[in-house]
Order: sequence, then C-alpha cells, then structure tokens
Amino acid sequence: MEFPESGSVTGTFGATLKFNVKDVDPATGEPESDDTYEDSYVLEELELSVGDLVAPVAKQNFMASWEAMDGVATVDETFTLTTVNTLAEAIKKVTELLGMAPCERSDRVPEGKTQHSTMLAGVFRGGFEVLARLNVAIDPADKSINMNILVRCEQSDVAELLASAIA
Repeated sequence: MEFPESGSVTGTFGATLKFNVKDVDPATGEPESDDTYEDSYVLEELELSVGDLVAPVAKQNFMASWEAMDGVATVDETFTLTTVNTLAEAIKKVTELLGMAPCERSDRVPEGKTQHSTMLAGVFRGGFEVLARLNVAIDPADKSINMNILVRCEQSDVAELLASAIA
C-alpha cells in the first residue's frame, strides 16, 4: 500500500464473501450429493484512515523518548481547528484521528485553561515509532482553536503523513 498524497484521505475497500454451497438434508445434516455451486455475499465497505495504521503506545517518560529521537525527521504544522469548540475536544479528536495514545495523562485539560500541551505516542505499520506534541490554544479574538503539532519519526514520509492528516 502506498501513502496517499494527503493524510486526511481515507481508503474505502469493497468486500465480497465468496463461498461454495452444498445442499444438505435438514433431517440428517448429511450432504445430499457431492455437487456444489459458488455463491457470494457483498459485505459492508471497509474504510481505512491514517489512524488505522498506527498502534497506540503509552510512554511513561515521553520527554526522554522525544529527546532520544532528536535528529530524526520532525514535521511542524499549525492549524486552525474549525470543527471543535474546546481544547479537550480538539485533543480528543486529533488523538483519535492519528490513532496514537496520550502519554502521562497529558490529554486532561484543567478547567478554565486557554492553552494546553499534549504528548502522543504510537507505532506506525512497519514498526516505526512515532511521537507527537500538540499545543492547542483558544484565540481570544474569535474563540477559535489553534493547534501546533510536531511529529517525529525516523521515516520522514510517516511524520509528514501524520501531520498532514489533520488538514
């Protein structure tokens, strides 16, 4: 599977169950003959997003892991989040979207705060460790939620894919 050009793109796959049917005597449960015929059943479509490619991993000492990855690919992006109204909601949605785990309870936003930092960790398919730092703040002028994300991974295309997934 190749990486999409945009991390926000999800893939949808059709699924069909194909099987062979054999007529069975309902009284005995035995096949009536050796004859079979093919049949199929269309299943629901399967949708994959970037978060489905990441296994969440909770780090006990996130900053030590972050510093240990100093020198690897780091992507820095800033966004205005238009579909959320609170810092807690922004953190929850981004965490779910990326499929990562919040570390050191950093996903808990104290009441009344206008800015907050969250640390996320996970392993991308292929075994690539991914770390992210989110800084979210409420813009006092229009009450919008602004977010800066830093993503680190030894694979630069993985870091870019996860950072672009928010767009």
